Amino acid sequence: MGLPIAAAVAFVAAFLNAAFGVCLGCRLYLLPQRVGAVGRAAA
Repeated sequence: MGLPIAAAVAFVAAFLNAAFGVCLGCRLYLLPQRVGAVGRAAA
């Protein structure tokens, strides 16, 4: 039952990228990076 949901999410992400130029994976990565959970440590 999880496979159709994952396929639907991937389809929506691909549609957003193709139609509007929005990279959903890039946006999802930036969320924890803004709060400092991922990425380089501050100097």
